Amino acid sequence: MGWRCSDGAVRSLGADGRNVPPPHVNELYELLGVERRYHDENKPDRNNMWNIRDLGERFYQHCQGELNGDFSNIELLLDRKIIDDLSNKDLKHIILWATDQPENVSWQYRRYDTFWLAKLMEGKIKNTYPDVNVDILHPVVHANNTGAIREELEGFILPWTLAKLRELPIENEQSVLAIENKGSTPAIAQGLIVCVAALARQCQVIIYEPKEPDPLYKSFADGVMSVGTAVEYESFTISEYLWPLERSRVIDAWKQGNFSEAQLLLNSHQIRYRFLHQLAGYLAISSNWEISSFIENKNLENGWLRSKDVSQNASSEKVQKWRDRLLEVRQDDYAKIWESTFFIYILLRGQNYTAAFFQFAQTLERLLYVKSKKDDWFGKGLIEVPPEYQRENYNPGFKQLIDALFYSPKPKKKGLNHLLLDSIRETRNDLIHQAEPISLDRLLKVWSDLSWPIDFSGGDRELAILNRMQETMEIVTRTSDSVWNETMLFSLYQWGLEVLEAEEASNQF
Repeated sequence: MGWRCSDGAVRSLGADGRNVPPPHVNELYELLGVERRYHDENKPDRNNMWNIRDLGERFYQHCQGELNGDFSNIELLLDRKIIDDLSNKDLKHIILWATDQPENVSWQYRRYDTFWLAKLMEGKIKNTYPDVNVDILHPVVHANNTGAIREELEGFILPWTLAKLRELPIENEQSVLAIENKGSTPAIAQGLIVCVAALARQCQVIIYEPKEPDPLYKSFADGVMSVGTAVEYESFTISEYLWPLERSRVIDAWKQGNFSEAQLLLNSHQIRYRFLHQLAGYLAISSNWEISSFIENKNLENGWLRSKDVSQNASSEKVQKWRDRLLEVRQDDYAKIWESTFFIYILLRGQNYTAAFFQFAQTLERLLYVKSKKDDWFGKGLIEVPPEYQRENYNPGFKQLIDALFYSPKPKKKGLNHLLLDSIRETRNDLIHQAEPISLDRLLKVWSDLSWPIDFSGGDRELAILNRMQETMEIVTRTSDSVWNETMLFSLYQWGLEVLEAEEASNQF
């Protein structure tokens, strides 16, 4: 940190001139009209002299008192360029961690405490960036006490920081935490780096490293030396280091249909994979039977499908196919029901055959009910309403819907399709009544018992079962072929998985 003096030179509050010039600390004491003295007058040695802690407090009082709260002469030597750039990216909050060691620590070490420098920085930042909030954290611990610093991080600073991040009024954007710890004591710097591994699970963490100017000091014609300000910096995200470790976990969660878990794991990788993070959120919504919320989502239609990231990773033909399908599903109830078959596939992939069969039977019943409404089965007398019910309040059961589909005024032997749907209904009821799971063999018998076995020669057993279930659903209604196309959900799921697996393959070499 520096102070811009009336002669135009910026003098550093930390340049003591002890080993190399310039002696800025002495010159700054002279500027204040104060003789630099010793903390303990009985120990007149250099290690006992006033330094940053004392000088910082005096300049803070100078700015607050004689300058009426004006901190404009303060120069942020390392951080000005970083803060300038981040303020243009909607910087909301700055947290300054200052050392403030207890009095039982020798003055030799306490004299370098940065608490009052942090107060000066706070004043400068508030003057220069009035919309940015500033907080100072100054735990009273020894600056080299690794254990105490870790306790402060884990017990207070970490949860405090997370709470602050959650307060930020940022909609549809991930919170970003920027850390700059150049010049920190080793214990604090190391503690922060360990801490950010936990923070990276909650937000994007970026490490900034300012580059000191070369040369650090410039000499004026009269021999006065002025300290330079960093105008360049490097930055890197913590997620860059975590991604190779977490990629396989994201892929596993994606394959299992655990999209909430996948989104959580992608949370700290949004600089690279924000489009997949958002897609995981959309798939998570729809997997909770909220198909309507998914297809009516304006952010999906007007934001995600039109985003640059999506266009760079998917062909224009594929994106247009998704847009067309989205409009179709909104307009066609059958297409909307068809979309839910994607979750049957996910359950089959997880070998959760009982849940997959229940969802299939429920989807089949839903399809029959929608058809009964569209084709007015009540009005045609295909469904008989018991006398104790009003027609508008009556919901037919699965059996009634199946019988209505195959209704014939003349008694005749049930056809194979009728028998198949009855078998599905009876199997579902048996599983519910007996509280039993369904094995793969029993699931396959639903079709094989009616001489319609499932062919696994294609290699993808789960997809073969799903195809047979979809073929069964097509028995219920015949509509435009486009309704029975590949679901949008399955296409999005498969594309996202391909992107992740392609990235995994590219990183193996």
